[in-house]
Amino acid sequence: MAGVEYDVLSFWKRNCTKFPILSRIAKDVLAMQVSSVASESAFSTGGRIISPSRSCLTHFMIEVLMCTEQWLKQDISCESRVLTNAEIIEDIEEQEKIEREFAI
Repeated sequence: MAGVEYDVLSFWKRNCTKFPILSRIAKDVLAMQVSSVASESAFSTGGRIISPSRSCLTHFMIEVLMCTEQWLKQDISCESRVLTNAEIIEDIEEQEKIEREFAI
């Protein structure tokens, strides 16, 4: 679909009741800064975050810990509602259709 704009954040906002956990993760991941300035300034605060005892953590694990901390601090509001069987079946069929389209 070249040339068509798609607002991913709006999709997750609309579907937060269908996919509450994924929508929370998407909200955090898609809202991350493109720049690494924030993480650089956080790690340059006199070794408070990366102490000598924590210096063996991988970059991936540090990122996981920082994201987890942000998730725990945020007040994520999403109205919960129970999905009907028809909605669940529709979602499964839609996912299967998408998987078939992307199958090699």
